[in-house]
Amino acid sequence: MAVGQTGAGFIHNARTTTGRNSIKLPTVPSMTLLFIKITGGTATVVLEISDDDSLYIPVATVTASASVQFAIPSSVLAVNVSAISGATVTVTYRTVVLQNMPTQTLVIYDSVNGVSSPIELQNVTTISGDESQGRKKLAQVQAAATATTIYTVPVGTQTEIHHIRVTNPTATARTIKLWHDGSSDSNVILPAVTIEIGGWGEFDGVIYMEAGDTLVAQASAATALTVTVYGIEHT
Repeated sequence: MAVGQTGAGFIHNARTTTGRNSIKLPTVPSMTLLFIKITGGTATVVLEISDDDSLYIPVATVTASASVQFAIPSSVLAVNVSAISGATVTVTYRTVVLQNMPTQTLVIYDSVNGVSSPIELQNVTTISGDESQGRKKLAQVQAAATATTIYTVPVGTQTEIHHIRVTNPTATARTIKLWHDGSSDSNVILPAVTIEIGGWGEFDGVIYMEAGDTLVAQASAATALTVTVYGIEHT
């Protein structure tokens, strides 16, 4: 149930070039309605989420005029026009606060044979406001060339790691390796994986950690790969 409007306006106003604009989202639960209009050519519009307005995670791609119901818990919603040819892209939004988190987190309505058709991308169970707001950046480091602890669960805390991103801004392909609570072969959670030049790799899932547990990383070269860890700390 909607209980109040928190914002409305343009994200992109008649954009004819590629680029990204973003808006801050209110406290969860909330829902944002996007109205995407692509006219006069072709364009690719990528919907992204972020916690810090610097690391953007793509969640859906739109290539025709559409309406989007967006209710994924995050701090920032970004609309990235990643490709455009002779088109004009206008994106408006309206955000409302809800009493409960919708079970349909992302629904796109586009025109198929003149009929507006909802496309459900994901169903989730209700997430409490306290849990979703607890998600944060737990660590962001440049991995060492030896196995080094990058995060330790604090005393009296249980941690859920939900997302890890590894980026390689250097001009040489590098490898990354991760361990949970140790650095022996029995603790490996990610064998050595190559991150290409200017590339990145992501983990999406859940890693459960107890107080005192460690997340350990090693790169094939020091200060070459940046590892960013996001999750929830329960106390």
